[in-house]
Amino acid sequence: MGYGDELGGRSEWGQLLLWLLPVPSLGLFFTFSDGANGDLGTLYELSMTGFVCGAIVLASVFGASAVAGQNRERLATIFGPSMRIMLAALAVSIACQAALLVIAIFELESSLFGRVHAGLLLALSLGAVVACFTLLSASFRFLKSRPSLVRASILQEGDQPDLWSIVRVTSSRLGSIVPDQIVVGLDPTFYVTSNDVKLLGHNINLRGNTLYVSAPLMRVLSKAEFTAVVGHELGHFRGNDLAYSARFAPTYSRLGEALHALYTETTNASDMAKLPAIAAISTSLNRFAVAERAISRSREFSADEAGAEAASGMDLAMALFKVSAFADYWNHVIRWNVEEIGTGSRYTNLSILFASTCERSLTEVDWATSRDALFANQQPHPIDTHPPLAQRVSALQVNAEMLKLDAAAIPADAAINLVHQNAETEELLSILEASWLQAIGAAQPPRSESSLDQVNSEV
Repeated sequence: MGYGDELGGRSEWGQLLLWLLPVPSLGLFFTFSDGANGDLGTLYELSMTGFVCGAIVLASVFGASAVAGQNRERLATIFGPSMRIMLAALAVSIACQAALLVIAIFELESSLFGRVHAGLLLALSLGAVVACFTLLSASFRFLKSRPSLVRASILQEGDQPDLWSIVRVTSSRLGSIVPDQIVVGLDPTFYVTSNDVKLLGHNINLRGNTLYVSAPLMRVLSKAEFTAVVGHELGHFRGNDLAYSARFAPTYSRLGEALHALYTETTNASDMAKLPAIAAISTSLNRFAVAERAISRSREFSADEAGAEAASGMDLAMALFKVSAFADYWNHVIRWNVEEIGTGSRYTNLSILFASTCERSLTEVDWATSRDALFANQQPHPIDTHPPLAQRVSALQVNAEMLKLDAAAIPADAAINLVHQNAETEELLSILEASWLQAIGAAQPPRSESSLDQVNSEV
């Protein structure tokens, strides 16, 4: 079975039909003969409204995703409006179903037992109110933009001429725009974004296009490999990928936030009233994620071509391989830092610790086995943004055997040397990382005092 069959088959239709239409259908069945003018006119209107809203939800989820397909312009245009319609219709559907169930239970219990379980009816009503409020709030949030919170420091061109020179030369070579700002952080990734950025710990808000570079990865990449990575990222500007992402990503993110809110806002027995919303939002996320990730994977190949243009196919292939092979070591670094903070200390330069860990790993693992394991996966998961490493490297006309151990060694003149006063910058970022770990509760110092007021206030 293919991914598309699994995510878009009968199970999704059946799940949503089960949660959205049976209750209104039963209400229509018992009240249809008299309609809105009969003794049960209110029940009929509730049933009809719930049925219509359920049908709108189904059309918004399955119809919109079918129309959008894997065309990124249609996807960006359709996704936001269809999800706003879906959330509003879903809120009304849940309210109608809850009202129908409450009325039905009340009538049934009062006629059969002469009394009703008021607690159960109250719980169902409360659950419906919570679900409707969450959905409507999410729908309104679609209209608001929020900056991305990034733990990083800005690299001003006047202070960092070497780094900016590479970015400008690469941009000129590719015919791409130059980012408005470059920021450096500790997360083991590179990316570009056109979303507003707020730098945590610095109280700085950035507008325009931002290039994020990773100090730890710059310590394991050569300058040529770093240039290839920069070319890849600037290739997203050239392909107008960010304009598309700016329209799609916020909606997708806020839909995920609505789902998270439904899961976390627990009201015990009333949780039943939120199940239709959870099913509908989960299905929407799955269906649109598969299409969006397929589009993103095709764009990654185009960005890889730009990276090869900026340097060479081998440089980009080696950079991709290093990122894939070494990025997981960052989790070890964070764990060690958490343990160190628990003793009342911390690592002063996490970037150097990461690089030394990567260098040591080259002497402790079987190179060929580890390399071949990274190339073993050929089939991308439906919600993976990037194609598998093997496919990307193959498209660059490079094979696994060409990636030698000596080429993976930590370069003497690493890309981090493009950043003036890099050690001081990394040390400040390491302080910010320790503060962040404490602010989110991942690390606890052995005393109650904390110097995290600024980060806590921004989080």
